[in-house]
Amino acid sequence: MIVSGDRRISYPEIFARAARAATGLKELGLAGGMPVAVMLRNDFAFFEASSAASTFGSPVVPINWHLKAEEVNYILGDCGAGILVCHADLWPQIRDGVPAHIKVLIVSTPPEIASAFNIAADLTVVPSGMTDWDAWRDTHDQWSGPLGRMSPMFYTSGTTGRPKGVRRGQMRPEQLAAAERVSTLAYGIKPGDDQVVLMNGPMYHSAPNSYGMLAFRHGCTIVLEPRFDPEDLLRLVQ
Repeated sequence: MIVSGDRRISYPEIFARAARAATGLKELGLAGGMPVAVMLRNDFAFFEASSAASTFGSPVVPINWHLKAEEVNYILGDCGAGILVCHADLWPQIRDGVPAHIKVLIVSTPPEIASAFNIAADLTVVPSGMTDWDAWRDTHDQWSGPLGRMSPMFYTSGTTGRPKGVRRGQMRPEQLAAAERVSTLAYGIKPGDDQVVLMNGPMYHSAPNSYGMLAFRHGCTIVLEPRFDPEDLLRLVQ
């Protein structure tokens, strides 16, 4: 189960969503390892989009949601993404930098995220004329094959010149297995142990992303904290 505020979703349900999204991405022309950019806060859609894109050997490119239009324009062009999945409230700050050929899917900003960031209600809804991620996803049948796994393509901070995209090649099965063993030891994830983990770092960063996706693959109960707050952290732990 994944928990965010008052919302909860089971693994069978989120896997079904990801499988529907995979079919939809395929119909949008996703192929050949073309990246899928995501500008999302920690939300169910982050896991859905990551799993769906990986199914076709495409890495997700998590974009720092503090970035503005010019910075996002550079990343989209540099990585070669053809699809962008974005939270509704983040869209106004980047829309002028998104090239016309990019297919944009908008995710409604959920109430717990809106509350944590003091987002006005009118900015949480999908703008008129744009594609609603949830409605679009649910028009598709589930992808019949297994969901895939690809390493995300992260961008460096860009402290010297432009940010650099770091893209890994597809690992062989034995490499994947070895990497998984090391990760479970490093993060303390115990497969099949019904663990509860807290995700309170933004998953556009590499460490929170690898931790969150590892917990996702191993069926942990994942509690998403919309925004780090020390008192809220202690409440959630309690």
